[in-house]
Amino acid sequence: MRRLRLAGLVFGALLPGPLKRTWLRRVFGYRIASSARIGLALLDARELELGPGVEIGHFSAVLNVERFVADEKARGDRAVPATAQRSRLTASRCRPRLGN
Repeated sequence: MRRLRLAGLVFGALLPGPLKRTWLRRVFGYRIASSARIGLALLDARELELGPGVEIGHFSAVLNVERFVADEKARGDRAVPATAQRSRLTASRCRPRLGN
């Protein structure tokens, strides 16, 4: 069963943004705001919640996490892997966005 779940998560990671959000919501029951942006990322959590404006960058990984919550406008990138039982990503724990 674990391999099937992982295969579904990898498949979902390869989908473009709108399809990825729909896939993750319907198949895994994740709560993802429609304005959340997810790059090529593996999101393996029993419960996952991404608030409005959240950005998860390419090559990010959330692995074997019980509950993962990213607050409004939080941004995670390669430097933010999550492997704890419970993880919370807030705007104050993320790197500031550079540029525009």
